[in-house]
Order: sequence, then structure tokens, then C-alpha cells
Amino acid sequence: MMDKLAKRLPEFKLAAKLSRLAYLHSRDARELEELQARAVQKSVLHIFESRESGTQGVVFIDHSAKAIYIAYCGTQNLQDWGTNLRVCKKPMGKIHIHRGVRYAIRTVRDRVMLAVHSYLDYRIYLTGHSLGGMCAQAACAWLEDRFKRTKDITLITFGAGMIASTNDINDAIHSPHYRFQNGSDAVPRRPALPIFYGHPTCPNHCHIYFPNSVKELGLYLFDPDTLTIWRDRLFTLGERVTDHDIRDYEAKLDEVIV
Repeated sequence: MMDKLAKRLPEFKLAAKLSRLAYLHSRDARELEELQARAVQKSVLHIFESRESGTQGVVFIDHSAKAIYIAYCGTQNLQDWGTNLRVCKKPMGKIHIHRGVRYAIRTVRDRVMLAVHSYLDYRIYLTGHSLGGMCAQAACAWLEDRFKRTKDITLITFGAGMIASTNDINDAIHSPHYRFQNGSDAVPRRPALPIFYGHPTCPNHCHIYFPNSVKELGLYLFDPDTLTIWRDRLFTLGERVTDHDIRDYEAKLDEVIV
């Protein structure tokens, strides 16, 4: 498992960076402009946004690696909070998912599909933080259902909430899914409706957990059990505010030495 982390660490770091950059274009586009300036030949950066739903994000096309990174933005305005609160489920393909998330990805689907159709032989990375991670999960389920693509899609989420029941998400997503969670981040436990919502438990899913209070647990854990998570969270106070910040996820990945 550690070899898997070592092999994919650059991909995880890039996914975290793009998940952070997805927030920036509505506040301060300087870092996005710098990235675009460096991406003259080997890569291209596109911004997408829906006025209808408020959903936004970035598409990063890396020609040298033949890869497309699609990063969805997390919650940052009232429209996004409205998306979060629409927890009643609606059908999408063969499953039922979070109504707000289903609507959000539908409003930006054309922009995302333009990138996918333009480079059909490129690997697809779907990523996002918080609500953005929920959108990335829904987009992955939709792409798999429509195009039957699983081998060339990778899903990477940071502090993401749940979008469907455990059974439905297991049935809908067969691509590799790396789910990062900081110890006291509360968002992965939302919506707090355990009968209707859950995280995946299938073999292609890897839960990477960063403890923050029980030091002997180490820097990170793979697929920790519930008792270990509760033990870590019990003694956590100050981190309960900062643990959800995407910058904290970036910092934790920078600390990983493999």
C-alpha cells in the first residue's frame, strides 16, 4: 500500500493544488494566471463556471503526461450552500444520489465533456475538495455509466462528503478512488443521514486518513477502522476548524516522505 502512495504522490499533490486553485478564480486569479503562463506548450488550463448553479472549477490538460485533471470547487457562496442542503436524492443512471450535487454537475457537464471528447486517449483525473469532492464522485459515476470507462479514470477527493448510499456508490464507481480525510474534518461525515448516505467500501476505494491527535498512529493511515478514527477525534480540539481547509490537506501531503 505504501508503494501505491509513493507511486501516486505527485498525482495526489497536483490534485490537491488544483482543488485549491478551483477556489481562486472568483477571488484572486494571480496564481491561475501564473500557471497558465507556464503552460504554453505542455499543458493548458481552462476555467469553467455555471451562473445557474454557482458550480465552478478548472480543467488542467497535461499533454506531456496525456492526462486531464478536472477539479471541482468546494463551498464558497450561498448558491453552494443551497446545493449542500438539497439532500433529497434523485435518480442518476441506475443509482440515486444527492439532489444538489446531481444538479451541480449537470450545469457544467458540457464544458467538462468538451475536454473529455477532445482527448479520448488521455487519462482522466477527477478531483475536488469538500463539495467539489462530492461533485467529482458524481461526475465519475456519470462518466463510467455513459462511457463505460474505468481503467483510465482516477478519482481523488479531499474532505468530501457523501453523495449516495454505500451500496449505490459501490455499484456506481469502479475506478480507483483515493479518499483523503483529515482527522477532525467534519464534512466527510455529512450528510448525517447514515441510513441513506455512506462512503464506499469496495476494493477500488482507498481511504487515506491523516491523524492529528494520537501521534503514535503516524502521519497517515490506510483504511483505518472506526474505533481508531473515534479515538483520534476524541482528543482533538484546535484542529476542528483548520482540518477542513484544502491548504491543510496540501500541507499534510507535503509532509509525506516515501
